[in-house]
Amino acid sequence: MVGADDIRATYLLERRLDWAQTENALPATKTPTLVLWGKQDTIQPVERAHRFAELLPNEQLVILDGCGHAPQLDCPDPVNRHLQTFFADSR
Repeated sequence: MVGADDIRATYLLERRLDWAQTENALPATKTPTLVLWGKQDTIQPVERAHRFAELLPNEQLVILDGCGHAPQLDCPDPVNRHLQTFFADSR
């Protein structure tokens, strides 16, 4: 089971990550990509989602209001709806 200390350590680690390598690789991504991001994410700001969307050639960006860093936990119903639509449309 994941404890509060584990979650806090992960969040602190994520805040210090250097995203340059990821951003450099995104333009070459050929796979359709759904970017789901919580508008109230306090770990990775929503501006990063917009940056990723700018760099991905085949993306769909959805900003989920009322969701934080873990939208799949904070807002499972909208996340599931967007995932179902994304995968249905990509057939």
